[in-house]
Amino acid sequence: MTKKIHINLIIKILLKRFYLIILTTFIFASCGYLYSKIIPKIYETKISLYKSPYHASAALKDMMKKIVISKHTNLSNIFFERILSEDIFNTFLEKEGLKDYNLSIYQKKWDSELNLNKINIYYLKYNKDEVNGPDILNRYIDYVLDVSTTVYTVRIIDILEAEANKLRQALKIAIALDIKEPISKTTFLINNSENVTNFEGINSGYIILGEKVASLNKLIDVAKKQEHELDLIFDKSSSSKNISFNNIFIFFSSLVGFFLSVFVIFVKEFFFKKNKYLNI
Repeated sequence: MTKKIHINLIIKILLKRFYLIILTTFIFASCGYLYSKIIPKIYETKISLYKSPYHASAALKDMMKKIVISKHTNLSNIFFERILSEDIFNTFLEKEGLKDYNLSIYQKKWDSELNLNKINIYYLKYNKDEVNGPDILNRYIDYVLDVSTTVYTVRIIDILEAEANKLRQALKIAIALDIKEPISKTTFLINNSENVTNFEGINSGYIILGEKVASLNKLIDVAKKQEHELDLIFDKSSSSKNISFNNIFIFFSSLVGFFLSVFVIFVKEFFFKKNKYLNI
């Protein structure tokens, strides 16, 4: 005795219950739609920044060439290192009264190729309709630039002050030894039997040393006035996009409704009425 279920019988059953399948799918899709309206929407905006050198006064630039500058005293590096700083971002949010708006800033891994071309893309994510994401991101970049400039200024002043202190010490000794004009090391050692370890600089004489100290003092004043800026080129953030998966809930809910209704129909027809559909 061979038992066989024909494919046309399956189609017949599905057509017979067509309206039930459509109704169930619609109900599940409606539930998915309602759920998508309940959960908060997630928005994203971005800004593109191009790495570029900073500008400073000609005198300050000339001095910087003479002093070894590490990446920690480079305004561009300081700036880009601080954009993703949690402390700086949280301070900005608190300052702007945005602490309760669930904002986050980040970069995407697949943007690393652009980074090789000196382009840095940063994203701001938020879930409030009333939040002006592009404006907040633009203001945050300005805030980071201000913070970075302050840090840079302090570091440059520290370097210049350390250099100036060396020269002031040498000037003090040169005046005490009455070394007015530049002299050679041999002459210096012959005329000064006492052990003076800081020979370098002293042999320039107090006239030249005084001029160098005065010049450094002027540079320190320039640095304090922050007469330098990052030549920052960027595409300002101007729009946002919805990156929430609300529509996916509707799609998957519809699929669940469809397959569940088909499954229930077949269970009912072939397990509870199997004798009706079996050919002997």
